[in-house]
Amino acid sequence: MKKFNKLLFRPLLMAMITFLAINVVQAATINVPDDYTTIQAAIDAATAGDVIQINGTYVETNTPVNINKSLTIQGATSAKVQTSGTDYLFKVLADGIVIKDLEIEKTDDNVNQNIIYVGSNNFELDNCNIHAQFAMGDSEVTRALEVAGSVTGINIHDNTFHSLRQPGYFNNSVSGNITNNYTHTTKGWVVVTDCSITFTGNTWGTGSEVNYYDIALIVQSSSSNNYTDIVAVSEANNNAIIENQFYSPALLSIVHVDANTSATGYNGSVLDPYTDISSAIPRVAEGGTVNVAAGTYELTSQMDINKAVSIEGQGTVNINANNSSWSTLNGEKHLIGIYAGTLANPVTITNITMNCNDQNFGLNTYANAYGVLNNVTINNGKGAGLTVNGSTIIATDLNTSDNAWGSVNVDPGSGVTDPSVFTLNSGTLSENWQIWSDGTYVTDDATVTVNAPGY
Repeated sequence: MKKFNKLLFRPLLMAMITFLAINVVQAATINVPDDYTTIQAAIDAATAGDVIQINGTYVETNTPVNINKSLTIQGATSAKVQTSGTDYLFKVLADGIVIKDLEIEKTDDNVNQNIIYVGSNNFELDNCNIHAQFAMGDSEVTRALEVAGSVTGINIHDNTFHSLRQPGYFNNSVSGNITNNYTHTTKGWVVVTDCSITFTGNTWGTGSEVNYYDIALIVQSSSSNNYTDIVAVSEANNNAIIENQFYSPALLSIVHVDANTSATGYNGSVLDPYTDISSAIPRVAEGGTVNVAAGTYELTSQMDINKAVSIEGQGTVNINANNSSWSTLNGEKHLIGIYAGTLANPVTITNITMNCNDQNFGLNTYANAYGVLNNVTINNGKGAGLTVNGSTIIATDLNTSDNAWGSVNVDPGSGVTDPSVFTLNSGTLSENWQIWSDGTYVTDDATVTVNAPGY
């Protein structure tokens, strides 16, 4: 066996130790204000890979601070940076910059300012609390972030944003991830529709801290739309209220309606809800939800539901007919018509009472529609309370009374070739004719199926 040559090994070992020591030194931590009195001075003295650590409350008066190296700007425990004026606080001008563990506060009110400008790739914002003095109704434009077009690799996670007009404004073709942030008392994230930003796990203010919208998708010299399913994005972000302005009218994932609102904006947001349900239908996205506040809503003509959406009453919701000259034409003679829905994505009506006032024919489903009724009451119709024509209805806690032609009519109708299917899981049908079919238009294809135990 050959002997180990210690004389050759020792210089090699020393060289390796020296190499490692040099690399450890390269990742230095520079403290502000202990090592340098200003953040900019610390950045100027730093080498790529260094950490600039901010201690205590630091008031930045010489903006912008240009971060032009791949550095981490982080706060020590309870560190805060205060900014004011109109210029950026930080400009991110190199790839791979991280800002973390900081509270950033804009101290002056009614002064426009974008706090962080991001002009380079792979920027990370982690565990920061960024806020200003914005209150809903203010005209000022304050943003935590403004991201230049075509920036890639954005990673914004585990932060809190509040009292800003917008937590972030993302110009054309930005890509990255916005994850697990809490946003309240803003008008929402603004993202151009051709961006490829994935929102996941974000949460939103409620009550007095609600956002106007949570996310607004805008068109800005953009002909593409990468957000075709805003309902899925909403569901991945704790039911975010998302508006996509690529469409006309702009679509919302969730639309709010309140007959008793004192607001006058009437655009379907929480703060400016519609006062009538009919106005909400064109604005809600396919698969989305119309939240209807407790109250009485009057209709003077048939309200058509022509997309697969959910209409959910929040409390006691009454929809009343109020037109003694209601049309008697087919397709117009009912209080509500359902003309959409599938097994996978049905039209759903929940916690609603319909009072036809002897002026119309109640609820009609037609032409291969698919509807789900939960805790629905239908009263005082001129015809059947519920008519199932070539469609499928699944009803739980369906209650009917005083409808002239009985509770539920299940029939194909003239010219209908689809099956008519009615399932009643529970409820009370008070009329003498409870579930009936005259069979006139039944064929081998246009069949009638009723599943109603006890009836």
